[in-house]
This record gives sequence, C-alpha cells and structure tokens, in this order.
Amino acid sequence: MTGTTDWPKEGIQSSDVDMLQSVLKSWCAGKSIDLKSSEAQIAGRSLVDWYEFGIRDPVELKSLLDG
Repeated sequence: MTGTTDWPKEGIQSSDVDMLQSVLKSWCAGKSIDLKSSEAQIAGRSLVDWYEFGIRDPVELKSLLDG
C-alpha cells in the first residue's frame, strides 16, 4: 500500500511571503538579529508554520515570535 498525502491547503502567495518577510525583518531589527542567522531562520520557519496553521494577522504573528 502506498501512502498518500492529503494537502488541501493553497500554496503561499507572493503577497503572503512579502508579509511574512516584513514581520521577520521587523522582529529581527527589534532584537538586533542578523536576518541570515540561525535564530532568524528558526523564527522564519515558525512564521510559516503558524501561517499554515491559519494565523494571518501580522501583529499576532509578531507577538508569537516575541513569545
């Protein structure tokens, strides 16, 4: 039996990527974190995960990064 993946979600659009990048850049600037650092990469992955989970509000996403 072969496995199947049911992925009913739409792909992330360029406007969504722009918003996520803006949130990440703002968060990194506020924390003096280099955008190319491993900490920023982890934060970026978290943003995408939360976005895919359904959180779309930039203020709420930044708040989640702030912890």
